[in-house]
Amino acid sequence: MNCSITSTFQYLSGVDIPLKTNLEMVEIFKQWNNTVNTEITLFQPKRVRSKRIEAAPLPLFKSSLSATLPRAAVDYIVKSSEVRKLLKFLQNTSIPDESFWATLTGNTETFPVPGGVDAARWVEYREQYRRDHKKEFAQYQAERNPMRYYLSRYQLWDHRRCRGKMSSGSCVFGVADISHLIDKPHLVAHKLYIDFEPAAYFCGLKTYA
Repeated sequence: MNCSITSTFQYLSGVDIPLKTNLEMVEIFKQWNNTVNTEITLFQPKRVRSKRIEAAPLPLFKSSLSATLPRAAVDYIVKSSEVRKLLKFLQNTSIPDESFWATLTGNTETFPVPGGVDAARWVEYREQYRRDHKKEFAQYQAERNPMRYYLSRYQLWDHRRCRGKMSSGSCVFGVADISHLIDKPHLVAHKLYIDFEPAAYFCGLKTYA
């Protein structure tokens, strides 16, 4: 991991496209002021499979596999032995990449990643909001809106609003989705397939890349 210290990384999944130009992303990052942007949800214990959840080096949280990290956070992470312990623990668990970022950046008291957040407090706040605003939260869940704080990646789970096709529970965006995507505040969109309405993929790349 030491190779990451002096390198620049701007990696996207092979089925993601940017929804912002490089200049727009720079301005967004300035506003974020060196904070981590990752999804944070409760961890489902069944994901550890045959392992003991108590053996995890940090309290576990679930997130999307994509996150946006400031450089200071990356520098801290690549030098830490705790990260290696977490990676080792997550081996042979269910969808380990969805257990990595929120766990790593959400335990600020025991693992003070620069720009991280107290994930337990955030989950507690959200659950309290759920209890106090049952009607609004039920509507929110019915619409399957993406979490508004998580802007690193846009993914659509509602088949009724998908103009492309559904795959693994989420939308593969097609040509008819492009006008909808360009209005999103997110950094990237997931997912577009090169073998499904490829014009949508190349239109997105031509617009923002």
